Amino acid sequence: MSDMNPDKQHDTLNYTYSYTDNTTMDQNITSIYNESIEKLQTESVNLHKLYVNIYTIVVPIIAIVGLFGNTASIAVFTSSFLKRHSSSVFLAALAFVDNLFLLTLFLTWFDQTASNILSTTIPCQIVVYVTYFAAFLSVWLVVGFTTERYLAICHPLRAPMLCSNRRQKIAVTCLVLFAAVFYNFAIWTTEAVQYGPRKWCLTIDDYYEFLQIVTWIDTIISMVLPFFCIAFMNCRVICKAAIFHKKRQHCYKPTDSMKVKRNKHLTNKSQMRVTRTLLIVSSLFLLLNFPSHLARLYNIIVAPVSKEKYEKFLQQICQLLYYSTFSVNFFVYALYGKHFQKSFWLMIRSFKQFFGCRTEHRFSSVEKSTKITLTGMRSNTYRWSSDLDISRC
Repeated sequence: MSDMNPDKQHDTLNYTYSYTDNTTMDQNITSIYNESIEKLQTESVNLHKLYVNIYTIVVPIIAIVGLFGNTASIAVFTSSFLKRHSSSVFLAALAFVDNLFLLTLFLTWFDQTASNILSTTIPCQIVVYVTYFAAFLSVWLVVGFTTERYLAICHPLRAPMLCSNRRQKIAVTCLVLFAAVFYNFAIWTTEAVQYGPRKWCLTIDDYYEFLQIVTWIDTIISMVLPFFCIAFMNCRVICKAAIFHKKRQHCYKPTDSMKVKRNKHLTNKSQMRVTRTLLIVSSLFLLLNFPSHLARLYNIIVAPVSKEKYEKFLQQICQLLYYSTFSVNFFVYALYGKHFQKSFWLMIRSFKQFFGCRTEHRFSSVEKSTKITLTGMRSNTYRWSSDLDISRC
């Protein structure tokens, strides 16, 4: 028989059962936690695989379609009668800069999916530098032609003096020089680093604090400031055009009509079509850039290192929308710009006639005619087929 007091024995048994229950509960909690972690990791891996599949398919489509479209836009704005248009300098420069960005995007995609071509420091630095350079110029060239439309609609008396092709070329040159100087940090703060089985373009750790400051400056000058400028000027242009046409509708006398007919950019249908097309381009630019800009501000201000799987996935999708802004302008011009449509089809016809004429000239059959002269001697003469119109060449 045990000499232990019954009360003490009861307490000991309670303690043993309590300890056993707590241990079992801790094991269950640990098991549930481990299962949750495994589930989250599985979901994260699945989302990452989904994004990789989307990225692998979508990015080359954006890059290739955009390169062809922007090249056609450059040809139209520089070689047709549209080169005399007030916004042609900004639009041609925008198409060229968008091509630079799409080229670096395609190289990055090829490096990540096909072959590690950015495995040395110099190509890596060039790609990062051109990406910064082209992205900055793209947004400020949109600001440029939006400003031109704003002045033409809201300040028509100043527009002829401020919106000449010469001043636009000067503005584009200043933007190029500023971007070339300001973004030179991308060259000496980036290097190719071995990470796992391949090399990646990464920033040098020694410049982390410096890059934090530069990131804030870049966010302001390439995102916040131009975004509000474009939004403000678009709203002003839309309001001005709406007020003008509302007044025109309420004019009952010829003298009243003459009072409001002061701005040729509002009364001329051709100019209004140009204004509408450029408004669509700039508004679409804002729409496609806004999610990416919002995600970037969220990363900088709220969560510098986002670990939520859905947040990261949404940010990556927003980045794909941002990439699409560099390839959609050609379709807007082709759908809404009648002058662009005419110039584009005229250019296509001229190419067809030029290459068709050269092909016909090269491969046209040479007809051989045999003629018998009065003396009975046979002579061979050759003539080109008569359906060849040399004037087309």
